[in-house]
Amino acid sequence: MSNTTTAEKPSTINGNRLVYGMFTLAGIIFLALQNFDNAIIYLGLALAFDPFNQAQPFHQRPKYQRIWLGVHAVLAMVALACLLFVR
Repeated sequence: MSNTTTAEKPSTINGNRLVYGMFTLAGIIFLALQNFDNAIIYLGLALAFDPFNQAQPFHQRPKYQRIWLGVHAVLAMVALACLLFVR
């Protein structure tokens, strides 16, 4: 018997991007509707579905990815501040 291995094809579709996009969009809509409770939940959950290459450590990612995720985290914190101080 011969030992032949087949190389796995890297998947070009990142399922996390769809979930990330949906949660982020829902969070932004809830922010616009001033429903800060749900905005925090959806914006925070969206960060769990990293849309970029998760195998790459954060400090080795391109600058635009780090900035994007940082702005997203700040947006979630703004929603929390609005919940605590605006009402």
